[in-house]
Amino acid sequence: MNRWEMRDDMVILLVSVLAKACDCDTKAYLLQLLNLVQSSMFLTNHLTSYLNRLERMTQADLCSQLKNIIKLFSTLLRTYPNRYDTVPLANLKCATEALSAEGQLDGEAILNEVEELIELKKEKIEELERKEREKMERRNRPRKFEGKTI
Repeated sequence: MNRWEMRDDMVILLVSVLAKACDCDTKAYLLQLLNLVQSSMFLTNHLTSYLNRLERMTQADLCSQLKNIIKLFSTLLRTYPNRYDTVPLANLKCATEALSAEGQLDGEAILNEVEELIELKKEKIEELERKEREKMERRNRPRKFEGKTI
């Protein structure tokens, strides 16, 4: 482990805390926390690296940890849809598919949740694109000024 990597137990702890925070009733504090996470090295480097090493965990710990990661990713996508590119969904999908193929992931539930997360990402991207098109259309419409088109 180089000095820039985070130990797996710290990643597990942080993901667990963040997943718990996603259930928080005080949305202002959740937004402050997620604002820090959405562009952090934790999300872009440490968690991505951790997802590539998931096969070392026991099956019970693995399902629990994957559910926490899915909850975190889902909350991030819903809260900050324009930051979809920072959420390492591809790594999560690859990890869950590999674990399933190796027989370490019991059942289809986690795989289905990951697919739903990918669909959510697509929906958010389409929504952002639609809003951008609408914004451009509003800008390009002729304006009326005292009954005259400008």
